[in-house]
Amino acid sequence: MIENWNDVHIVPEFCDQGVDCYRLEGGSFLNEYYIVSEAETRKLMNHPEVVGYEVYASLVTATSQMMYYLKEQKKITSANILSILRGALNYPLEESCYKEHIRVHDISFMSSERVFGENDEMSLDIKYCKLTMVPNSTLMIGDIIASGETLVQCLRYVTDYYRRQGAKLRNILLFTIGGTQGIEILEKLTKEIRTYWPDFEGFITVYYEGVFSCYEEGDKGVSGINRALIDFYWKGGIVAPEFRRETLSMCSPLFEKCIIYDGGARRYEIHEHVEEVLEFWEGIRERADQINFPKLLEEKLGYELPISYEDWIAANHYGLIRPEDARWLYRQEQGYVESMNGEGTGGAENRRVHRCVEKIHFVKKSWLHAVPSTRSACGMEIFMEPNQNIRTATSSDLDCVAAVEAECFPAAEAASKEEFAERIAAYGNHFWLLFENGKLVSFVDGMVTDTPDLADEMYENAALHDENGAWQMIFGVNTIPECRKKGYAGQLIRCAIEQAKKEGRKGLVLTCKDKLLHYYEDFGFVNEGVSKSVHGNVVWYQMRLML
Repeated sequence: MIENWNDVHIVPEFCDQGVDCYRLEGGSFLNEYYIVSEAETRKLMNHPEVVGYEVYASLVTATSQMMYYLKEQKKITSANILSILRGALNYPLEESCYKEHIRVHDISFMSSERVFGENDEMSLDIKYCKLTMVPNSTLMIGDIIASGETLVQCLRYVTDYYRRQGAKLRNILLFTIGGTQGIEILEKLTKEIRTYWPDFEGFITVYYEGVFSCYEEGDKGVSGINRALIDFYWKGGIVAPEFRRETLSMCSPLFEKCIIYDGGARRYEIHEHVEEVLEFWEGIRERADQINFPKLLEEKLGYELPISYEDWIAANHYGLIRPEDARWLYRQEQGYVESMNGEGTGGAENRRVHRCVEKIHFVKKSWLHAVPSTRSACGMEIFMEPNQNIRTATSSDLDCVAAVEAECFPAAEAASKEEFAERIAAYGNHFWLLFENGKLVSFVDGMVTDTPDLADEMYENAALHDENGAWQMIFGVNTIPECRKKGYAGQLIRCAIEQAKKEGRKGLVLTCKDKLLHYYEDFGFVNEGVSKSVHGNVVWYQMRLML
């Protein structure tokens, strides 16, 4: 356990370009530790369906923004990138340096191999090495840190190499999807390095979405199928509030085998990754009746239930987060707990099994029959121009979403900025945004509920959202005037439909004016007649698409 870990808090450092950055404070650390959260990295770690090149692409925005911040803080001057094994190729370090005008002098390569002796004692041998030396530079590394054995071996090899050449490093910048073990390792390494380089500035470590924990040796978790010292989960770590919010807005991601699974297989041997995920969910299905669900929920959340607000703050290291943000997140989490606990009793056992089966079915359908394409935030195959992208919403999108709404609807019908703030906070994963050349030009949004008909109060009260609900409501279909009749809204509607299918909804519901009835009928919506809605004091027709 890290010394003084209970005293560590995350402190907001910056929020820019959709990237939220936090600094770890209070641990008397020799090094600097940050957590960055961004829509695409959250998607990566919540959805093992993100594979191949998308793994790399999902890290670009967060990495580039962090590079920019560190450059502005004058913590990076000249750089040398070290690639350790193929996993390093998942991290867009060179591309991010290029985007942020950071000079990369050279790129070095290393690989190591685990070697087992007669008594199963393990050692690491360097199998390939091509090092270049850039004196007084920043050494940049991208690597998953679980046990950290490979990283330690390689860093000692590199620093020894520099020493033999009579040179030294200024600091080491590490980007990682990793655990608490990494902090322990890096603190020890810094002490070791400063014995021969006293002015070594230390490590700057950037964790994507959280500092996670590994299952300890001999611990396979409540499910009995997790891997010790390899699989990441929340307990004992520190998770970015944005990642916690998004994960708890869905059902299955919290119960995944691992935050990231195997990074190399996920990028390069996709079939192996698919098999691993399917094997895990099949194991969950087989064990569903024997698993103590309340204990599994506690394991994944990282604390015993019930929990007070004060104890929740301490458990999650959120003492320096804005109180209004923390309290809202606590309430959301307790609502999630209540909804999930309802599945651990009585006749709901079959529902849990059913959800696992649904997950397996979805993975098989979407992976085993997938074809290369550009994919939207919902995983749907969408063929777009290179200057376009679709993703879900975060709080940083509030201003542009409100601006598009105001441009598309008269004041009596348009949602306010305050209403959008509540909606995005409650169900940002049910906003589908289409950007063209970095500008928001179209979006679709709506809550999920068990109520079958769209009611006016849903527009006004985001708390009515129920992530486990049967019906996907569509509140707004918005495209700025100069971008209409290009099919943008249709892309987003199809994206919403596809996501609703994936999530097992009964269907989608929207209201529209009579002139748009034929438009939505083309997507399969059926007119159910005049709605009870009096929104904006106009006549609305309710339309429903059954899935």
